[in-house]
Amino acid sequence: MKILVTGKGGISGSWRIRGEQLGSAIGARVRPMAALRDCIESDLIVVVKRVPEMLLNTIRRSGKRWVFDMVDCWPQPSLWESDESRAWIRRTLARLRPDAVIFGTPQMQTDSGFLGPSTVLPHHSWQRYVDHPAEIRETISVVGYEGDEGYLGRWRWALDAECARRGWELMINGDMRRADIGIALRHGGGYPARNWKPGTKLSNLHALGLPAVCSVEAGYQSVACGAETFVTAPVDLAGAFDRLTSFQVRTEIAREMRAAQLTLSDVARTYKNWMEAL
Repeated sequence: MKILVTGKGGISGSWRIRGEQLGSAIGARVRPMAALRDCIESDLIVVVKRVPEMLLNTIRRSGKRWVFDMVDCWPQPSLWESDESRAWIRRTLARLRPDAVIFGTPQMQTDSGFLGPSTVLPHHSWQRYVDHPAEIRETISVVGYEGDEGYLGRWRWALDAECARRGWELMINGDMRRADIGIALRHGGGYPARNWKPGTKLSNLHALGLPAVCSVEAGYQSVACGAETFVTAPVDLAGAFDRLTSFQVRTEIAREMRAAQLTLSDVARTYKNWMEAL
């Protein structure tokens, strides 16, 4: 099967992960804003994240079947709550009329109401973490967070306070292999952020083998292995860190986290098998 992966392209993380990395892993032709000839020469087209009107018209002219990978596709930042979010996703799918849909979380799939072929595809772990996981050390000295610092919101002051009290370093966007505990926390945002975003940070912490302290989000819950620590408010951080102070606890957690990692090859195999069965 000749698969074409396309979309608006750009430098977004979702395009790099689902367009470039995953597309290459399944042997697809990857072309941002694909031309009509690219579409005609393909058996199946996958559009990642956004569907510009020009691209949609090109796909329709080609007459080829196409799949919409809806990862991070909504207008962001969005403070919509559940009713507005469901209305938007159903209206969008009714307008675009894809032949099949890929969702980032099971909740997104449910909210869409889509009745055609669909699947849920989580983000894979970054290969550099699969190849070089973190070391589990006897004592904790670094708590690590990787991502947009602004998303931490109210968690930031609580992390600063707890780390300072314990003499630990809070590392933002450094080498995560230096960390002893990983953070996957988000403050604020609307319903889509809490329920539709794939659990990218947690997938990476699985590969690193780092104990993870996570917000209660659908993306994290859908890939969780049971070794994670979920917290709902800053006041919960102290207890979470107390539990993870034990070297024995962190060693066992690391084993479980590594066993749960989603590698690029694993996700690509699942992805390609699903598309070939369409």
